[in-house]
Amino acid sequence: MPQQRASTTHRGHRGTPRLIAEQDTQSLPDTMLAVEAVDYQSPLRLSHRPLPALPSGSLLVRMEAAGVCRTDLQIVRGHWPDLPSLPRIPGHTGVGIVVSDALSRNIQIGDRVALPWLGLSCGTCEQCLNERPQLCASRDQARWNADGTWAEYATTSEHDVVIVPEGIAPCEAAVLSEAGLTTYAAVERAGVRATHTVGVFGIGGLGHLALQYAGIAGAHTVAIDFMENKLVLAKELGAQAQFHPQDPMLGNYVSRQGGLDVALICSDTPSAVAQALSMIAPGGTAVLIGLQQPVQLPLDAFALVRNSITIIGSTGGTRRQLHDVFKVHRDGMTQVVYQARGLEVVNQALAEMEQNMIEGQLVFDIAGIAYE
Repeated sequence: MPQQRASTTHRGHRGTPRLIAEQDTQSLPDTMLAVEAVDYQSPLRLSHRPLPALPSGSLLVRMEAAGVCRTDLQIVRGHWPDLPSLPRIPGHTGVGIVVSDALSRNIQIGDRVALPWLGLSCGTCEQCLNERPQLCASRDQARWNADGTWAEYATTSEHDVVIVPEGIAPCEAAVLSEAGLTTYAAVERAGVRATHTVGVFGIGGLGHLALQYAGIAGAHTVAIDFMENKLVLAKELGAQAQFHPQDPMLGNYVSRQGGLDVALICSDTPSAVAQALSMIAPGGTAVLIGLQQPVQLPLDAFALVRNSITIIGSTGGTRRQLHDVFKVHRDGMTQVVYQARGLEVVNQALAEMEQNMIEGQLVFDIAGIAYE
């Protein structure tokens, strides 16, 4: 299936995209097609489920597109501790049309909304009040405690969605709601600026956007990836230098730059973390982006203290940051690179991701919109 890049087609909506809202709510089926994880040893399966119940203040969204990342892959493969109970519908981000609401005051039927990584936060704790809902003790990141977005319909809270602006296609918005939000928040948290040299480790779904956000900030960007096609993509997206991690010239190049002021680690391999830390400039920052598999990382405590190195983890982002991500993209400052697949080939698509065959981000095109 061909790679899809940033579209100029105007598909964003504040209103009703295909049907008048009243007709849309009357056309709801009794069941929906959904991907279901039954156990952590078996392939995922397609099943028909009843439409989910709609608690007060919630929205029912007809899904158009759902993002897929390695977090999803790790969860369905059972690679994390304290895994969610099964059966359940995987998927933690997506975009769709609101078709029903339960006393919602802020979102209208017919709105196109993004369901980002953060599925729930309390809104009243110290973290939430300081615009850090991703650190809320009651948070439901990756829709851990609820069915996800790999289905024809999903529910969400009216306080946990962002309206997709006019001019952003659903598949693009799905990528921006996960990979875009995650990396934008990481770049912002690291304080990337024009005088910095920034290394991006892993030019996949996360990395291809991290690279662009660092470039927008004016930084000198260095792309590091094992795969030649991803290095070619990095050059197309504006990276000043591109290297295989084992290229003997990489260390020399970074040394001539004075080291990496910021390392954006978008790979989930411990070797990428170790290599990034070996290249950090004094006073620099290494950012582990997204959720890594639980592993012990070897750290040189003496070097960290001597050189005042900062290591931070960055997971997800806020609704304000997602609004910024959409604005940056709508203004033509980023390209979204993705490959779309249907839900019916979910297991094949995940296998392709596992084998690093997906350029950019994998997206489930639930409504068939990418090929209209």
